[in-house]
Amino acid sequence: SAAVSLVPFGKLADILGRKRVFVGGLLVYTVTSLLCALAPSFPFLLAGREANPPQITHGGAAHRASDRRTPADQALAGVLFVIAIPVLKNAVARVQAVSARSAITTTLFDAQRHATILGHEVVICPGESQCAGGADWSHGWVAFIDRDGNRLHGPGEQIVRQEPKLPAGVRLRGTIGRPRIVYQPNGGNAGANITFTLCDRRGPKDALALILSNGGRLRSAR
Repeated sequence: SAAVSLVPFGKLADILGRKRVFVGGLLVYTVTSLLCALAPSFPFLLAGREANPPQITHGGAAHRASDRRTPADQALAGVLFVIAIPVLKNAVARVQAVSARSAITTTLFDAQRHATILGHEVVICPGESQCAGGADWSHGWVAFIDRDGNRLHGPGEQIVRQEPKLPAGVRLRGTIGRPRIVYQPNGGNAGANITFTLCDRRGPKDALALILSNGGRLRSAR
């Protein structure tokens, strides 16, 4: 297969440039290697291994010459690779959800710590740089020391933590009617409990609830 691909890929390199073709091959190699790493079973591992570009995965000319995959092998690898795509997508969605959970959890803990150490209220609210209001935290959030008590980030008020918009497909929503969290110097937060619902492309069955009590304790539930 290496010998057969030399002529068409050489011509493609003449048209598009060697760098683009080389980078494209590396991207294919990276994706298929990731599929191997995340494979939940042997068939998926086989699919990732068979889909690896032979020019990259085999060490030298002797190995390339000995690559004797039959058309049936290639067809099977293609079918397995197509089946494995949802597994790869779910794995990426899981990583993104874990990252979002870590981000909001870290923000809550940092805000509580600053409130108790500095003796000032710390506000956390949805919005990239200023409180946007509402229950959707998917577009990012900001935590700041509210020295003037107006619940808005003003000039000179230190930002404790700021998170950007979550990846596409990842949603984080808070309790309706709780547009912000205000940590008190005693470590608690004003108002009733707030529940965050975190979901991603895997669907409702993998959604996670993060419940923050007004005493400042955080717990998770499915």
